[in-house]
Amino acid sequence: MTNTTSTGSGGGGRAVLGIDLGTSSVKVVIADLEGQLIAQTDEAYPVASPRPGWSETDPQAWLSSTTAAVRGAVARAQADVVALGFSGQMHGVVAADRRGTPLRAAMLWSDARATGQLASYRGLPAPARARLANPLSPGMAGPQLAWLKLYEPEVYEAAAWALSPKDWLRSRLTGQFATEPSDASATLMYDLVNDAWDLEVLDVWASTPESSRPCSRARPTRPESSLPQVRSSSACHPGSRWPRAQPTRPRRPWAPG
Repeated sequence: MTNTTSTGSGGGGRAVLGIDLGTSSVKVVIADLEGQLIAQTDEAYPVASPRPGWSETDPQAWLSSTTAAVRGAVARAQADVVALGFSGQMHGVVAADRRGTPLRAAMLWSDARATGQLASYRGLPAPARARLANPLSPGMAGPQLAWLKLYEPEVYEAAAWALSPKDWLRSRLTGQFATEPSDASATLMYDLVNDAWDLEVLDVWASTPESSRPCSRARPTRPESSLPQVRSSSACHPGSRWPRAQPTRPRRPWAPG
């Protein structure tokens, strides 16, 4: 159920729309170009815990709830929305195919299943740990992808994209796959010193022996090939349209190796 409130009338004037993808609900606001709030809505979705310590949400629930919240706010505001901005829960990961379709439920920041994968991070050289500039948390995308590689290799190897929750939602609205430095820096895969994905760190946990993987496959998969290009926040992505039912098939922006 969408909760909608209105504090004024857009009167057909120009306005901006903000989407905040939270852990258990999405919040949408519309404001005029002077910052005056016109309308706001929120829409809830469930967080599942299929096993102790697990925390997941179906990404499609984010999309349907966001669609409902945006439509409610736009109907209430009666304004000409000229720009769209995103914020959202950090950490977590959505493993998706090349078109952005999720391959499994999203693992959230509060998910602790990847605690065992933190051992490889503790063994990193001090300079590598320093480049990550973050405490070690199982809810970050790096340990979660390492867990997928070990316990769900069919998902890991099928994933063309590993996206934060906010970045996945934006990809469904724009067809563009990208992230920005603040989300990238909170993955335990990003070199904050050199502003790039840290290939040395990725190689450490990507080198899991084949014999230790359930249902292992012979073909090795380099994790950095599924990470999105890092852009400034203002570059992600101008010219968005709402709604967009299906994104166009993207060309991979960055796939080294």
